[in-house]
Amino acid sequence: MTKYKLKDYIFYMSIRMPEKIREKIWIWLIFFVAFTLRIIYLLQMKENPHFFSPTMDPLYHDAWAQNIASGNWIGEKVFFRAPFYAYFLAIVYKVFGHSYIIPRVIQHLVGSLSCVLVYFVAKKLFNRKVAQVSGLIAATYGMLLYFEDELLLDSFLVFFDLVLILFLLKAKESPKFFNWFICGLILGISAVTRPNILLFVPFVWLWIFLVFKKEKSFKKILAFCGLVLLGCILIISPVTLRNLRAGGDLVLIASQGGINFYIGNNKNSDGMSAIFYKEDWQYRDFQKVAEKEAGRDLKPSEISGFYYRKGLNFYLNSPGRAFKLLTKKLYLFWNRFEISNNQDIYFFRRYSSLIRILPLGFWFIGPLGLVGMILSTFRCRRSAEAEALHPHDQTRKASLPILFVFSYMVTVVMFFVTARFRLPVIPFLIIFSGFSLVWLAESFLRKDIFSLRSFFLLLIPFAALTNSNLYHLGAEDFSQAHFSLGNVYLKQGKLDWALAEFDSALALNPRLSRAHLNRGIVLLKKGEEDKAQKEFLIELGLNPEEDKAYNNLAAIYLGQGLYQKAEQMAKRALELKNYSSDAYMNLALSYWKRGQTEESKKTLRLGLSKVQPFFEAELFLGEIYLAQTKLDSAEEIFERIIQEASSPRDVTYDLESLASKGTSRALENIHIRAKAHFNLGTIYVQNGKLNLAEKHLRKALSLDTSFAEAYANLGILYDHTGRGREALPLLRKAIKLDPQNGVYHYNLGLAYAKQGKLEKAKEEFETSLVFDSTLTDAQIKLHLVDSLLQSAESTRKLPSK
Repeated sequence: MTKYKLKDYIFYMSIRMPEKIREKIWIWLIFFVAFTLRIIYLLQMKENPHFFSPTMDPLYHDAWAQNIASGNWIGEKVFFRAPFYAYFLAIVYKVFGHSYIIPRVIQHLVGSLSCVLVYFVAKKLFNRKVAQVSGLIAATYGMLLYFEDELLLDSFLVFFDLVLILFLLKAKESPKFFNWFICGLILGISAVTRPNILLFVPFVWLWIFLVFKKEKSFKKILAFCGLVLLGCILIISPVTLRNLRAGGDLVLIASQGGINFYIGNNKNSDGMSAIFYKEDWQYRDFQKVAEKEAGRDLKPSEISGFYYRKGLNFYLNSPGRAFKLLTKKLYLFWNRFEISNNQDIYFFRRYSSLIRILPLGFWFIGPLGLVGMILSTFRCRRSAEAEALHPHDQTRKASLPILFVFSYMVTVVMFFVTARFRLPVIPFLIIFSGFSLVWLAESFLRKDIFSLRSFFLLLIPFAALTNSNLYHLGAEDFSQAHFSLGNVYLKQGKLDWALAEFDSALALNPRLSRAHLNRGIVLLKKGEEDKAQKEFLIELGLNPEEDKAYNNLAAIYLGQGLYQKAEQMAKRALELKNYSSDAYMNLALSYWKRGQTEESKKTLRLGLSKVQPFFEAELFLGEIYLAQTKLDSAEEIFERIIQEASSPRDVTYDLESLASKGTSRALENIHIRAKAHFNLGTIYVQNGKLNLAEKHLRKALSLDTSFAEAYANLGILYDHTGRGREALPLLRKAIKLDPQNGVYHYNLGLAYAKQGKLEKAKEEFETSLVFDSTLTDAQIKLHLVDSLLQSAESTRKLPSK
């Protein structure tokens, strides 16, 4: 009895509860469910090795943001990608320090707010029931959680597009000039996050015209459209002007459009993979191909235009194949399969039990969303609540997100289809799915057979299409995922784990590109040169155009003293990629080791003309001049390195370089600067400018505290200038860092001898000869010290008178 009374009380209170309070409860419920699930997912995904070692686009965003946060806020090149997300990350890094957790927490917070926005948009379009259902679906939709947890822009893009639609709907209800201007600002923010939204602008104008053609004058409609455009321009124009000023090129937002267009529209395209003429392309591959065909250097806008034309030529020259590819991309866009882009979605679900149990996916919202769009536009019978609205008013409202879905679909299908790229339409498909479910429930309760029959007549073909598999899409081949995981472990120095992942990749796909290459790199790091060499040769048997295999073989041959073979391998690598910095260094080293100094210098100069920046080559060239005692030329090069390597540079979209060096690129530059300061110190010692020499040696040590040779040389300088006590700790530090260096022990012996500590001097001279028996000076000094010690001993033994 008590149970029923409690139930009746709850029902009574729900009736009595003010509508605003009930709505707030629903809003907070949706937010709480969404944010709780997302934090659980975040905590689980910390076990994913990629979480703290990003790869692909997340790696690029991370490196770009760190570069900006280090002080390079304006940059010096045209944006390759839209800049919003990189600057968001940079601000987070600047405020909180470099963290892989805080940006994700913020993104999940934004994602949770997006679920609340789904509620508001659905309520604005339909009613509270649809809003409640849609909000809960969004809160529990797995792919939204997945992408919010990546260092990618998509969580913000979803948020901005929902805000845009909501504000456009509000502007319709209150068509003030300021409201339309705000809509333009939001659209501009979305555009500098990903420019696809710009194709939606004419559809916004069309919608404004259809909504107000009977209510407002044509001039006023034009004013509304103009204000939307003005707001958009005000956000985009600073980016355009920055590109013009920093990069000297008129690029609206980013220059990658043409490249992406060609990737998705060429004879080798599968419509869903970012493949150029090879899988592991870099931006410079596209640049070199375009410039070779053009016969001159090209600006980023010209490179983009070049590939737009090539993509269009594909349609003109192969219309049948192009139409077939376009049909496939349309199918992929509406298919349930989540096409991966950076890491395999299905493979990495293993790190989260939550995302595996969340039931709703595109298999559900795809067909229901399509049905909802049709029902909201051409309603067979309207529910009682829908009848209360003006029928045309509701249709016009629903037409706005429908226009968004299909215009955005065009922008995806124009390029290539992935789960990530279609994500912005997901919230709107969720809303129409919510409408479909409420329609179905109301029709069932009313026993409206006609509406039910209409619903299922629409649903069945859409469900069959969405859940079919005409192109044999599968989530079973995880070879690439194992390969990617192996690369993460390789970068982390977990060599055995990396080897196991590469073995797993090859077990699934014995011909997987670069698996043998990276397996060889692991073996090389483990000191197993013979096995590594075999792996590189196997890679070349599978992929004869793999320049890195030739480069690694060149490095092995250099280490073995086979300089001619190293030269052959390095030259072959340069034939395949004439901007390979490693190949230029290996070739220059092979010439240097064979005494062909001029050829070595010539190779380095050629490398410097092809690769910028290329501080390793400049450093080596300066050291060659130093060895030739061409001190002025060497000094000029080292000064230039110090100046240029100290300046922050834009991060190039070179995932290969970022993956191999990652954030260690900055550390590498620091080491190069330290070497440049050290070499300047050496030059100034030879020139007798001891104060300058000391300054540069100390600077080298401030940059690289593990620089043994700098400690040794600064110690020698102090010793020679009468500061023996200051010299001793420096010389001892050099030995601590390099204990088997005979010269360091010899110099410490000299310092001890000058201070009269002959026993310690003798010990150091003896140790130096253990490590280097060719040190004749150490033998002479040891003999001298022995004589002095014997003489002193004899003096002590003389009887006193």
